[in-house]
Amino acid sequence: MHRRHALARPGTGRPTAAQPQRKLVAGLYDSRLDLIYYDADRVTPRLYFTSGEATVPLSAKANGSVQLRVVDFHTYFMPLYMSIDMNLLLTDTPSDTIRLAGKDGAVHTSDHGKTIGLPLPESDDAEMEGFYIKSKGEIYALIDLMLPVPMKIRWHGKKQTAT
Repeated sequence: MHRRHALARPGTGRPTAAQPQRKLVAGLYDSRLDLIYYDADRVTPRLYFTSGEATVPLSAKANGSVQLRVVDFHTYFMPLYMSIDMNLLLTDTPSDTIRLAGKDGAVHTSDHGKTIGLPLPESDDAEMEGFYIKSKGEIYALIDLMLPVPMKIRWHGKKQTAT
């Protein structure tokens, strides 16, 4: 049997299998983002460039997907601020995980007015593959930024709980 991404049925307004998934996954994540330089084929990690902490929101969308937004991620070793905006499709698995996949994500960089002398890289082709562990409330993912420089972000996030 062919497995499809669970999205809302157009025009019905009825909940689909994706509704419980997106509600479970949506929220704020205390995250570690590792920026990694890869070989030209984007397969082998070559240099662990920098890492930093960030709060990453995932927002539930009406169509059953969630929206990833990272705004102005920056570390002391990065001359730029990086923002990512991507819709993620959710697929339930028979185990304790929900698969996350995104394509055509937007990546923007800014120097916040401090000219660094180079054109600032941008992309609208970013991709992400990862999974959410239901029992732990954690996300593990790899985001290929699809910038001219082969950089990826390894994301590990722990969902914040209401206090």
